[in-house]
Amino acid sequence: MFRGSIAKNTLWSVSRFHFGSFELAHEIAPRYFLVTYHLNQKKYADIEKEDAQEHIDLIQKAVEKQKIVFKGEVLGSEEASKPELFYIFNGRDEREPHNFLKSDALYQQGFVDNWQIKELDLVHKERDDELVLHGKYS
Repeated sequence: MFRGSIAKNTLWSVSRFHFGSFELAHEIAPRYFLVTYHLNQKKYADIEKEDAQEHIDLIQKAVEKQKIVFKGEVLGSEEASKPELFYIFNGRDEREPHNFLKSDALYQQGFVDNWQIKELDLVHKERDDELVLHGKYS
């Protein structure tokens, strides 16, 4: 049976070295997500200037923080009544683009009929070592 001080010291030594130290010791490659908005054409045509400006300001802040890498509109979408906007979002996990979506004025005011968030597997400099290892051992 452990005495209180021994158990406490053992727990401290385990937690000090094992919890939260991975990200501090190893650089984690960035993750990218494709965020797509399918807009309601009728509502979007009547967008208020302040809602549009709020959306533009949010996008601009995300671009400045390097969270949004690319943005644009899907041309020639199958349904002409539903324009689509997309963003390539740089984040740690799916929660970041999801929180971004929920804070967007277009979403909050009901201009977005539906949306998708998909993780992308992009090739970039930070993952070159993974690509080389994969090619070497596959």
